[in-house]
Amino acid sequence: ALGDDSGKSIWFGKKVVDGVFFPLALLVLGYAMLELARGRAGPARALLERGLSFHPDQALLLNGMGQLLYEQNALAEAEAVFRRVIAAVPHAVSGYANLSAVLVRSNRLEEAQTVLQQGLGLRPSSQLYTNLGNVLFGRARYAEAAVAFERALSAEKGRPNDYRMWANLADTLRVLPGRGEDAKRAYRHALE
Repeated sequence: ALGDDSGKSIWFGKKVVDGVFFPLALLVLGYAMLELARGRAGPARALLERGLSFHPDQALLLNGMGQLLYEQNALAEAEAVFRRVIAAVPHAVSGYANLSAVLVRSNRLEEAQTVLQQGLGLRPSSQLYTNLGNVLFGRARYAEAAVAFERALSAEKGRPNDYRMWANLADTLRVLPGRGEDAKRAYRHALE
């Protein structure tokens, strides 16, 4: 049980379920997110806090807590939690993506750009390239945003079949001089 420190390795460690190791922290996160989706932020936070009391550096639980705080617009707290995620798991895309979202909501676009570039330096990711494209677009750096969206669509780093990414690219190309035809092609690809 959660109240018994001697059981923490059973509750938050790994347990064999049908011959497969299953991290129980994922169950706590899932239940907390279900509570949050039901509009019950209090019980969701209590679950996450309890789990973090046993494993303060568990990235799944930290991400869940950060998401909860972000949704409650507790941006300073969410920022601190997502920085802990990055410290705990520096190669995890989610920490950089989530921290950049907090920074964007706080209107700190330059910092968000720096965080995303740090994450991309460790691990290229379509999610990070998309967030970077959005940040650059918000800073009116359209040519750089187009490059980021193109990388988000690349086969080796991205999601070439995601219509939203094609739409992001098209919107960006539309504002660049001489790229109107490219924008139309990207819009058509988004509709396919």
